[in-house]
Amino acid sequence: MNKKIHLVHSDEYQNWVFDKTHPTQGRRFTNARNLLRAASDRGEFELIEVEPRLATRQEVARVHAQGSWNFQLESVSESHSHSR
Repeated sequence: MNKKIHLVHSDEYQNWVFDKTHPTQGRRFTNARNLLRAASDRGEFELIEVEPRLATRQEVARVHAQGSWNFQLESVSESHSHSR
């Protein structure tokens, strides 16, 4: 099996509801995970599940210019420290 899919997932996602009328709801995360697991069980690819975590500075720097996120990152880091 050559194909691998990494899925960042937490069972807590099922409790997330943006708004009752909005299409993005926690049950969709769970349904997608179940579909991916079934496909993996059939041998279509290897599913690797990982728990979510805050990104490191190096990871954020891979996809964003530092000037655009440096200040915001400091604020988020301080407000979310020890929250997980």
